[in-house]
Formats: sequence, structure tokens, C-alpha cells
Amino acid sequence: MTRLPRLALALAVCLPAALPAGAAAVTPSYPSITKVAPLKLGVGDTLTVRGTGFRSGRGRNTVVFKREGGRAVFVKAGRATRTRISVTIPPKMLSALGQKSGRPVATRFRLRILAGRFGRRFTTTKRSPVIGPAPVASKVNANDCDGDLVPNARDTDDDNDLLSDTLEATLKTDPCKRDTDGDGMTDGWEQESALDYNGRALPSPTRRPYPNALDPKDGKIDSDGDGLTNVLEYAAWAVYGQNRLPLSYSGGNPASTGKEKVPAGLAWQDRDGNGFLSDNERDADADGIPNQDEGGVGPLPVKLNVVGFFADEYIGLKDVRDIVDVVPLYGPLDYVKKVQATDWLEADTDGDTVRDDADDQDGDGVANVPELRQELAAAPNDKTQRPLNPCEPSLDARLCIVGDDDIDNDGLANRDDGDDDGDGLSDATERQYGLNPFKADTDGDGVTDGYEYQSAVDLNSAAVPYPGKRPYPNPLDSKDADQDFDGDGLTLTDEYRAWRLTGSPTPLSYSDGSLYTGGKGAPVAAGDRRDTDRSGFLSDDERDVDADGLTNWDEAHGRMTPGWWEKTFTAFVPSNAGPGIDQIKESVYPGRTFAATSFVDSDSDGDTIPDGADDEDHDGFTNAFEVARPDNWETTYASLPDRLNGSNPRARVNPFNPCKPFYSSTCHRYAPFDYYQDNEDWASPVRQDGP
Repeated sequence: MTRLPRLALALAVCLPAALPAGAAAVTPSYPSITKVAPLKLGVGDTLTVRGTGFRSGRGRNTVVFKREGGRAVFVKAGRATRTRISVTIPPKMLSALGQKSGRPVATRFRLRILAGRFGRRFTTTKRSPVIGPAPVASKVNANDCDGDLVPNARDTDDDNDLLSDTLEATLKTDPCKRDTDGDGMTDGWEQESALDYNGRALPSPTRRPYPNALDPKDGKIDSDGDGLTNVLEYAAWAVYGQNRLPLSYSGGNPASTGKEKVPAGLAWQDRDGNGFLSDNERDADADGIPNQDEGGVGPLPVKLNVVGFFADEYIGLKDVRDIVDVVPLYGPLDYVKKVQATDWLEADTDGDTVRDDADDQDGDGVANVPELRQELAAAPNDKTQRPLNPCEPSLDARLCIVGDDDIDNDGLANRDDGDDDGDGLSDATERQYGLNPFKADTDGDGVTDGYEYQSAVDLNSAAVPYPGKRPYPNPLDSKDADQDFDGDGLTLTDEYRAWRLTGSPTPLSYSDGSLYTGGKGAPVAAGDRRDTDRSGFLSDDERDVDADGLTNWDEAHGRMTPGWWEKTFTAFVPSNAGPGIDQIKESVYPGRTFAATSFVDSDSDGDTIPDGADDEDHDGFTNAFEVARPDNWETTYASLPDRLNGSNPRARVNPFNPCKPFYSSTCHRYAPFDYYQDNEDWASPVRQDGP
């Protein structure tokens, strides 16, 4: 879509159509709650909500229940007028209740209404009901426990829990109470699930290894190991099983409807590939999306290999305020947090009359299930979070606001730019390797994706590496920035900084995949002090990227860093200079601290003198001169009594010590007491500045 039609569409949405004379535009009001009754009730009871802005009719309003620290539960309301809503608390609320000592307890829920649009706010604590696992609305008639107008004396199942009174007497469950242990699950469902678990052999409800009508703590247990807890399976049966046997969802059978062959067209739901649909792979609300992929199921065991694309846990929502009445902020991978989860027991979660499978959570014009199936079928390096990504498959989609953006500020809108983040890799390549095309540095290690990828190609001799592996510079490895892949003494970050200083050219001017980036070039003269390995050529560490007269390695990690001198000359080491002669310990200068220079800044201290020609310790010798201490300095330096006839009095240089090679005018006048050891060569026979 071009910009002009997009602008026209925006104007068409924003500008009202012409109205008949005298007519006034009607703006739908936000639904608002003024009163809730009763304030104490349980699952199965009816809640009455009064307020304004509701939609008249049955099933046209949705009540959102939200407890502190819990997920939002969307419940379709029953009868309603514009000022009054009736809603029955459904069994699926059981999984949202708080837990204490392993059993569900009465929990306060704040409410918000969806009636064409969401209410602006949740109810206050004072107007928020407390909901428990069992009904509390009416007192039980002792002569007719289930209220079916059949006296208990003539009713074989007084509480209508699918267990005969005779069997309940045997099991020691309450024949006048559908849920003896008060965990929200009826005695009949728990007993029938126990039979399923026990191979139809009659279990005793006083034991524990199965769904148990006398155990108030077994709701959170997944007895049959299918990824759904007992209370979740009960909720699915209670909502869609019509209180009938056999159980449509059983806590004792991971494939409650049998291990039959997967129906034609549903093979994609068999995620574990075992040939049948387990309860977690089925679709309780018949909305075309498997149970495990929708909100309310909770995190499933890792062994099930489940992603749960439309579940809260995958989307990462922490508060219902993140998912209702928001303008999505789609940025690099953060757009996921703004997409609304679907409910596994509600076929039309958002109440827009479009079933969840045909709905479009990310607003990209492609329905949920087609995008879900495309994501499942995609190769590992092609996972783009399609069901939640409004910019996939097109940056021109209705809710993809980054299509108009220019992330890399190159003058091209993202939809017209083949490299949106300007990292040197095309968007297609980034998607191919699982990188973020909207983020120049996917792994956040300070080195751009394109640089790491090209360095990997250099290291791998032009063979294309896969960024999911590790043995090279890797745009998916956040811990490799301090590694030195080509062994030249410069880390990945060092060479990246050097490349940036040279203008970030292509091909790379500095690569951490090549010792001689761009080739060896012309040979250097024999004896060139930069050529430390005597190869006759300058490797990346021996070059001088900032042209200040000091090599890259010396300034980054070597002789223009105080630490190098401290580690090299602060211990007595046997010398090969002759019998009884040891390398002389040199203590760190006890006066002021001297700073290292930067290898990507030719004038690190800003005094207009290039670092090589500068004099860090102000002793009259340049840094370039003092970094080059000769290898034979011990035998040629004239200082100790037995070496007064040495041939090179300037052999013991140190760019961070004004007392070496001579006592300069900035050297300390008084040696700190007991600082130098007796056999340490710290005194100089000469006092002068410079050569």
C-alpha cells in the first residue's frame, strides 16, 4: 500500500461521515460498573453486575475477572440489559483461584466489562467479589439435596454428583454434597477419573495416587501426566461435558476419548507424533486451537515440547492492563508482549463474534491458525513468531507500525529497505539465521550482526557458518565479544572498534576472522619495531589504526597499558644472562597513577600531541621510544655496580615510570620507606630529562 492510500484510509477512519440535518453523532460509552452482588459466592453461583454501557441480550457482554498477581479470566455473561448483567461463575474459574496449603481458597477478583469496548478501569476492592471453589448462594434443603424436586427418599443420587447414595456410603463421601472435599471438583468426576487411572478397578478414596474425592489438595496435580492438572480437566468436562459419562476429560486418562487415529486434517495437532491426540493436544472449546496453545492451561512440562503460542506464559503478560484497550507498540521482538492471549475454554475470547481460530491476534490480516501452522512447519532458523508478529508476513500490515519507521535512519522506510537495521545483513538473511532484522545487534554484545557474521565467514575461509553454533564470531552468542578468534591479540570488540574507526567499510578493514585482514600487503623493512613476530608483514595487532605511532596491540592490551608492565616486571625470574644473575624486580611507580592510551584515539589526553610522540610519564622520552624496551636490556643497562660499563644506559625504559631509564625531574625525590627491596634496581646513576 502506498502512502497516499494509507493516508486516505486514515482520514476515512478519523473523519465522520456526513449526518442528516439535526442528527448528532453517537459515540458508544465505556461500560462502567456501579454495584456487584453478592460479594461472596462460589463456582456455580450467579453474579449480578449493575452499571451502564452494557449491551442488551444474551451472550453480548464479557466479564473479565482479575485477581492480584493472577491471569485474567474472560467469562461470557448470560442475560443482560443496558444496566444489568447476570453471569454464572464457571468451573474454569477454579484454576484461577488462589491456593493455600495445596487447596483452592476463596479469592477476591476485580471486575471489568467488555461490551463492544472495554471499561476504562477495574472495580475497586470494595466492589470486588470474593469467589470460592463451592457454591454458597443458597442453603441446602435437607429433604432434596440437589433441588431437583425429587425427595431424597425417592432419589438414588441425592446430590446429583453421578454417584449413587449407596456407593457414596461405601466410599464415605457425603451423599448430600456434590463436592465432599471442597476442592471444586465433584465427587463423581473424581471417582470416575480414579477408575480410569486404576484401569477401572475400584479404588479406595482414602488413598492418594489418583484423583480423589476425599483429598482437597489434588486439584493442582496432573495425575495422568498429560500436561493438564486435575482441576483443568474437570473444568473442561464441566463446561463442555454436559455432566455426563463417560468423561470427555478425565484426570485419570491422558487420552480421555481413546487413543484413536488422529482425524483427517488434524495431524498438525499431534505435536508429539504418537499417532493420537492427548488431552493437551485436543480442543475443548472447539475454536480450532489446541488446548496447550491457549491461555489458562498454564506452563506445560518440558517433555511435551510445547510452545503455547496464544498462552499467557508464552506471550509474557503480567497484568490484564497490558492486553486490553492498548495501542500495540511493536518494536524489536517486544511486540509479543502486547498481543492478547486466548482462553482455552472460550471459543471467542475477545467477544468480537469471530471464533479464535479465525480471529487475528496480531492484526496482520492473517488468521491465527494459519499463522500457527506456518510457524510449526517452519525450519528452526525460520521461527519469526508469526501468530504474534503483526509485521510478518508483511511490513505493510494494518497493525505493523514499524513499516513506516526508518530504524537505521538511512532515509528509507523499513518496508522499502532491504536492511532495516543497517547492520550489513539483509532482512532475508537475518530471518534465515534467526536474527532480528529490526535490531543491529541481536545478541546485545556491542558488536553488530553484520560484522560478526562477516568475521565468521572470514574465519571459516568464506564457507557460510550457521549462527546457531559457537566456534566463530557469532551474532547469536552474547558472550563472545571478549574472545580473540583469529589469535592476533585483539578481541572481537577491539577489531570491531578499529573497523568502525576506519569508516565501517565493506569488505572489512579489520576482521576477527583474519590475522591479516585484506591480505598481508607490502612487506615492512627488516628491523621495523612494529613487526614484533618478525614475519616481514604487519598483522592486525601490529598495525596502527589511529595513526599515532603506537601499534594496536600495545595500546589495547600491551606495553601502553600499565598492567602489562606490572605483570611482566614485578617478580624475580631466573635470567639466561649468566650464572647467579636474576631478572630484576621492578616495582610499580609509587607516585601518581598514569593512564593508558586508546588505540582508537590518536590523542588520548587531548593535548594535540599524537600518543606515540607524547610523553605519558613526563620524563623527556616519548611513548613510542619507551614501549620498545630491548630484549637484552638486563645485560646492557648501566646501573647496578657490576654493570656500570653497560653499553646502553637507556635500555630500561618504562612509559609509566618517570624514574626510568633515568631519574627525571618528575621522579620522586624521596623513595618511600621500605617500598623497594634491597636487591631491586630502582636507583639511576644518571639524573636528567630525556635523551
